[in-house]
Amino acid sequence: MDKTQARCRALKRDQTPCPNPAKYGGYCGVHFPKKKAEWVERASAAAKYASGILTLAVGAEEVVNLAVKFWQALPFGPGPRMPEEYKFLTARIPVSYPEMLDGWSPTTKGPNSIDWAQAKKLYLHAKALQEQIQQGAPESAVEMSARQLDAEISLFIDSVQPGLKGRLVGSLQPRPKRNRPETPSDSAAVYCQ
Repeated sequence: MDKTQARCRALKRDQTPCPNPAKYGGYCGVHFPKKKAEWVERASAAAKYASGILTLAVGAEEVVNLAVKFWQALPFGPGPRMPEEYKFLTARIPVSYPEMLDGWSPTTKGPNSIDWAQAKKLYLHAKALQEQIQQGAPESAVEMSARQLDAEISLFIDSVQPGLKGRLVGSLQPRPKRNRPETPSDSAAVYCQ
């Protein structure tokens, strides 16, 4: 083995190589970094902050996705005269077969039962915030946008007709997986003789 590879890779104050043998990650016990650099701590804090805002933006987008899927799962379907904002959202949100509701209590409902203009605004704002984060926009702009988005989520949910709001909010919560009855395996089958 070459002696230069086994030596500490740090430089002393006089810019000469450290003569101590390398022990930890190419450094000797004297030069091994003991504390994270300040910039590493700041970068880590910024990453955690940005991921929290990104989670808010993705969550806001998911609220609109679930509202569209919820609406399509209602017994009457989307209806022939839906507002342009609803059509805008369905063109961008992939919906295959909506999950059917377990039960339904009758209520008056129509295209205006959900404020689709507010839903479109929320969707576009969530997408714009995600784009701001990806492009590295200034933290102050991202933070202001995140506060506005948070308020828009509340406005959107509050704008839903009371009879539908409980069901929509319920659809936003994760559902427990249903237990399916087990089928007998071939090894457990009983054969008649």
